[in-house]
Amino acid sequence: MDESAPDRGPSGGRSHLLVVAGALTVFAASYLLAFLLRFDFDLPPQYPWVLVLGLLPFLLGIKLLAFTASGVFRVMWAYVGIRDLFRILQASLLGSVAVAAASFAFLRPVGVPRTVLILDAVFTFLGVGGLFALLRHARETSMAGRGLPSEPIFLVGAGNAGEALLREIQRNPDTGVRVAGILDDAPEKKGRVLRGVKVLGPIDRARGFALEHEVRKAYVAMPRLGGSAQRRVVNLLLQAGLAVKILPPVGKLAIASGYLPQLREISLEDLLRRDPVSLDTGAISAFVRDKTVLVTGAAGSIGSELCRQLLEFHPKALVALDCAETPLHTLLLELRSRSGDVKIVPELADVTDRARVRSAFQAQRPEVVFHAAAYKHVPILEEHPREAVRVNVGGTRVVSEEARDAGVGAFVLISSDKAVNPSSVMGTTKRIAERVAGRLNGSGPTRSMAVRFGNVLGSNGSVIPIFKEQLSRGGPLTVTHPDMRRYFMTIPEAVQLVLQAAVLGRGGEVFVLDMGEPVKIVDLAEDLIRLSGLVPGVDVKIEFTGIRPGEKLFEELKLDGETVEKTPHPQIFLLRGGKGGPLEEPALVELESLCANGAARSEIVPLLKKLVPDYAPE
Repeated sequence: MDESAPDRGPSGGRSHLLVVAGALTVFAASYLLAFLLRFDFDLPPQYPWVLVLGLLPFLLGIKLLAFTASGVFRVMWAYVGIRDLFRILQASLLGSVAVAAASFAFLRPVGVPRTVLILDAVFTFLGVGGLFALLRHARETSMAGRGLPSEPIFLVGAGNAGEALLREIQRNPDTGVRVAGILDDAPEKKGRVLRGVKVLGPIDRARGFALEHEVRKAYVAMPRLGGSAQRRVVNLLLQAGLAVKILPPVGKLAIASGYLPQLREISLEDLLRRDPVSLDTGAISAFVRDKTVLVTGAAGSIGSELCRQLLEFHPKALVALDCAETPLHTLLLELRSRSGDVKIVPELADVTDRARVRSAFQAQRPEVVFHAAAYKHVPILEEHPREAVRVNVGGTRVVSEEARDAGVGAFVLISSDKAVNPSSVMGTTKRIAERVAGRLNGSGPTRSMAVRFGNVLGSNGSVIPIFKEQLSRGGPLTVTHPDMRRYFMTIPEAVQLVLQAAVLGRGGEVFVLDMGEPVKIVDLAEDLIRLSGLVPGVDVKIEFTGIRPGEKLFEELKLDGETVEKTPHPQIFLLRGGKGGPLEEPALVELESLCANGAARSEIVPLLKKLVPDYAPE
């Protein structure tokens, strides 16, 4: 139905006349009923029917003016709500006051009794409000009858978001769905009715309810739910055989856009949902705005997201440094499409090539450096320790020293939870890189800091893309060990906190991010299978392949001797009292010389152990 067409929709001419005529009928009925009730249906001699009916046109005219002036007739009755009812109440009172004033001025000594005026105002409000509600209900019922065949669904959550989503579904019958029942764990809500739909009971009974009501889909309207609770709810629904759609978390929910268009398929990120990151955007802007910022490893998962988010704070120039030509080119196309007046500069360079890095620093003169370039795949680096040392240690040394010599104000190293009590070459080299970066503090204008965090969802070569590729081939999904656990956060969230930590740093700090609760990798595999509408172990197998060289069952975020201190940001912590300190030059020279001469693993690992005593290699 074209609701904007004249004389046909809720705001058309005929509808407007219908509302005005209905209101006039209510005005007349309210006035007469008020008179009858006031005198117990027996009018006294001073108020004969001739007088009462004679005053009716006078009253109708005044009330029509009052309701018009209050804007009641501009209300779209098809969408009437609480605020509109207050407008009707205001108009009813205004009309009665106007009738009282006119009666006192022109109808003395008889006038209209005060009790009649009060009753008339009450009846007018109830009558006009009821008229609007009746018209809206009739329209919604009529549209529902003409809509597409509706599929029954469950709404999960009987809170504010659930009520809003239910209201939108009921107003939009063309969605092709109708809410057959509501699931909510709150005992006091069981059996209650929300907008005509019954709250059936708790979510753990979803399977039984689904069979009873022949429901195959569920819409989850619980945007404030945390990660572990979110995982429980979604898994119960998936195990009940329901296809699930969900509202985004409250930090990403655009309330003004309506909830129905924001429903989306469930993702692994939803199952790991954490509290949204709150940023001191003013401090980050002051840290970045109008400065030249250089990001190494810019084409990687973390580096590219750093570039995207840095653009939001309007640096003078953004220098993207990477040795991978094609990914760097792809990133530049994206950044330049959204950069506005920010200058985007590509630097094709290997971080271990001192001459090339020096040239880039001299040409661009960066004031802030984020060093994200690193080798990160544990099993590969176990077989190639020389490359791990060359890039993770040597590259950090080159970039940090060139930053110091160029007078860079802040140097931020992206570190890893694998640097804590490392069992791998990769983790050990990242730990040494932290100590290399620490050499900057006190030796020049550059303040250096490191930020540790765990796995990020969807990064290049991480477990989720691997699982998805295996699933596309029909499985099996391979997991190293049933007890393997990891911390996870999304790439945007990790980068937001890195930017915030960079603002907090004064030089020499190692920050660690709040990674939430660790998650079993096998649980992620099972979740991904269920999200695909399949049954773990039945439709798709999970195979355990054994722990790979250098891996640990459980990653840590702090060393045994480190203490964790709070910072002004609730999701960023400061580590103090760690073992070791800035790496001494002789030890660094010995390590680099060993690798430069093509040393074997059997020679490199003992030296790594010497530099990082808590390194426990396989």
